[in-house]
Amino acid sequence: MNDLQRGKKRIGILIVEDDAEAGAIARRLMALEFPEATLYSAADGIIGIAQFKEHRPDIVITDIGMPGLDGVEMARAIKAMRPETKFVVLTAHNEKSLIDQFKQMGIEIYLLKPLNFDLLVAAIKKYIEEIGSGASGSRPDIPLK
Repeated sequence: MNDLQRGKKRIGILIVEDDAEAGAIARRLMALEFPEATLYSAADGIIGIAQFKEHRPDIVITDIGMPGLDGVEMARAIKAMRPETKFVVLTAHNEKSLIDQFKQMGIEIYLLKPLNFDLLVAAIKKYIEEIGSGASGSRPDIPLK
């Protein structure tokens, strides 16, 4: 049992999604699968950055296409503040240029919509294990989709 499971460190997860229904589903799933986590949410990248500054979550789950500030620019800003932040990117787009931008930031988990919830849960579990063990720099064995 790691420190996270013992309650010594509470993991923070920020969900940034402009689709209200998709955001609600993601929050419910995360709350059910990871009751030990503290969840935060934002409807766009601008609010996402504000929530990140206030709460400093360990993991960010984000959409790419959002009004105001997209997921790419938000991720870039968050990585500049705290490079070790883990990301899972959700999108309806399968564009190599977007994947390349995320890879350049060290973000390797890119899941296409409609979302495979099993892959999302597996990615978050692996990240929690990494955070709990103090490992950094390794990516979950979750394929880019």
